[in-house]
Amino acid sequence: MIVLLAFFALALATSARWEFGARIVPQIISWAAIVFLVAMMALTLFTAPVRQPAAAAPQGSDPLAFAPINAEKVDTGPLRPADRLQRNLAAPVLEPRAGYFGWCIAFFVFAGLFGLLPGLLLYLIFNIRYGGDEPWGTTLKVSVITWIACYLIFHVGLNVPWPQALIGDFLPGLRSSGWLNLI
Repeated sequence: MIVLLAFFALALATSARWEFGARIVPQIISWAAIVFLVAMMALTLFTAPVRQPAAAAPQGSDPLAFAPINAEKVDTGPLRPADRLQRNLAAPVLEPRAGYFGWCIAFFVFAGLFGLLPGLLLYLIFNIRYGGDEPWGTTLKVSVITWIACYLIFHVGLNVPWPQALIGDFLPGLRSSGWLNLI
């Protein structure tokens, strides 16, 4: 969570230099993420998990006879924050999170190199095809339809000013057209 906080703080610092129209959405998302991450950290660290009541023993029987057989599943009470962290960082839980985080980083790399909308198209193609194991037909249909919708809504309809991308520095002619000025 600390890494995510640092990531969103970096997004705030980076977008602070952009024009108002280009920075409003990244800053709203970053501030919301920071608020939610801090709240999640506070809840994780300062609240105890809800204890499940033990099964009641039938009347007239020995309560010790109904003790759990498997000692590993006995509820020992609230976990310390260090124990929670160790439990949450277990390998089976970490692998899907790491894969998703890797795809998020890939989107930012694509967006930085090629621009937000072209980066979105590349991200969708690679994520759906290789992250979701979908066939090429489905991948291209979903990716292209989503990209066209985003292009029409944000570039044509709302006329959003796009942050500059690295490829635009090498090919400045791509920035001269109003319809292609995405990078």
